[in-house]
Amino acid sequence: MIAGLAAVCCRSVIVRPDGSTIPIDDSAAPIRLGDRIIGAVLIFRDISERRRSEQVLLDADRRKDEFLATLAHELRNPLAPIRNAMRIISGRADADANVGRAKEVVERQLKHMVRLIDDLMDVSRITRGRVDLHRERIDVEVTVKIAAETSQPLLDMKHHALSIQADQRVFVQADATRLAQVFANLLNNSAKYSPPGSEISIKIASEGRQAVVSVSDTGVGIPASMLPRIFDMFVQLEQSGQREGLGIGLTLVKHLVELHGGHVEASSPGAGQGSTFKVFLPLADSLMPVPPHEAAVNVAPTYRARILVADDNRDAADVALCCWSL
Repeated sequence: MIAGLAAVCCRSVIVRPDGSTIPIDDSAAPIRLGDRIIGAVLIFRDISERRRSEQVLLDADRRKDEFLATLAHELRNPLAPIRNAMRIISGRADADANVGRAKEVVERQLKHMVRLIDDLMDVSRITRGRVDLHRERIDVEVTVKIAAETSQPLLDMKHHALSIQADQRVFVQADATRLAQVFANLLNNSAKYSPPGSEISIKIASEGRQAVVSVSDTGVGIPASMLPRIFDMFVQLEQSGQREGLGIGLTLVKHLVELHGGHVEASSPGAGQGSTFKVFLPLADSLMPVPPHEAAVNVAPTYRARILVADDNRDAADVALCCWSL
């Protein structure tokens, strides 16, 4: 009588007489009679089709990353001449009210486009492992306030009230620019999905050996079914009645926080009841000195020069020359 079976599985290959191979999953299970092993059962499964499917998915994922990188790069190229052209138009905005209003619209939409493309480029860099972090010991509250300045135009446009509360100074070893980007994206998300005049709060604290930054709002909330997917690429809330952006802001937040050795969590009582995003980051070593603020400012000398503009985009070159002549 067989008393029991214990199986071991692994992946291997079978070599044919002609030298070709077949990828397989193989498993082995002992045959026991009482306390003795009297034999074994070997099972081989051909997984050639599974391997081919996996390779197709890997190739598709690689091509997707390459496409995103190329798309972001190509979309970014026209932005420089547009921005420079706006500098030229700005000189006439005071004389013509219509030009002034048009200028404000273009500038606002240009900033929005730049932000979207920057996020797209960052996601592409992260998925390809091409993001380098420049870590230093930073005060989390200072970084949060920098992020708030970045998000202030959106907060003002929707008349939101923002409060920042820090019970103590909390330091982390992080890339200040990337961390400010994390908090700005969370603020922008709360601002976009909250009705005008809402309250948004940021709380900074420490729990054990972790810094915890909570961004809470009173907006549309997140249904329980969406919480497991909220950080996935291109996922957007449907019940808000609007679709803003590309749905990559929270994906970028998750990846950047994980690059810092932390994690991010989302919670919500439900639709229409607001949401909270918590960022957890390892605290910096308390013995590390706080870097001094550099007060020195180098002033470049003024001189005249002949300038050569080389660009494969003729519009970019022409507008750049116009800006230099202003």
